[in-house]
Amino acid sequence: LPYKLREFEVMGFSGFEARYYSQFEQFAGDLGRATDLQMLLNALAFKLIASGACSHQHIPDTPFVESERRQILFGTAIGIPTFFVHKDTPNRFLRAILKKTKNTRTSHRYPGYLRVLHQEYRLALLAMIREEAAELVEGFGFGDLLGDLELRLREPAKYGASGRLTAGILAKGGADSPYDMSAREFNLAAERYYREELRQEQISEGWQYVAEDIQAMAAGEIPLSLEMREEVNAILGTQEVDGFLRQTRDELLGDSLGPENAARLLQLMIIAEDLDTKRQKQTL
Repeated sequence: LPYKLREFEVMGFSGFEARYYSQFEQFAGDLGRATDLQMLLNALAFKLIASGACSHQHIPDTPFVESERRQILFGTAIGIPTFFVHKDTPNRFLRAILKKTKNTRTSHRYPGYLRVLHQEYRLALLAMIREEAAELVEGFGFGDLLGDLELRLREPAKYGASGRLTAGILAKGGADSPYDMSAREFNLAAERYYREELRQEQISEGWQYVAEDIQAMAAGEIPLSLEMREEVNAILGTQEVDGFLRQTRDELLGDSLGPENAARLLQLMIIAEDLDTKRQKQTL
């Protein structure tokens, strides 16, 4: 995966920054699933390293090996159906995946190389994850995550984020296929779709999560200190929480949210985020 390592001596904290996220249609259905999958793959990587199943000897740090594995990401992104791997690649980890990849054959065009189908390779990766990460999937409660991933791989036009986004763009442009439009027409239709329909859908979805937290606080479902309860009451004033939420939702979707309600909403969001952070720390 294209990760950027965050070094403690440089940043003051350590960790990984993922650099492969792009546009998506849904927060929970797409972005949430992607982050769940990333967490699962991180855990699987540490498991393989700790068990000795994967080391630097399995994935040598050389320019050739790096280019060989990067081509898979780039080729998939632009829709190339195949990629080529040297039959004697020093990347032992990649060779193990290729053993599970169906319909791989010797390349006629490039002697000494194997011709690999991107789709079959991705399905082989999925099979490997299911095999190697079974206990992690159970531990994280990701029982349906890999099933969802398989649907996205097998029917990307229907279940994949890019497929659904493309469908929205085509509907906006009044076309049946991207090839029915010029590049300029497609890009303009995409911009209109992102600024209009997709923007409204994502505001509405995001609002649902905010509203649920605010309603839970107001109803006492989330334990609040006396001081915090007084802050929430002061923000809402005499207005009922349901009325406030209906009003701000309509104003948000109508691009008419005024400064006063925007400030009140932000204050409630900050309180909800703080409480959520504290709850997460308690569960660790």
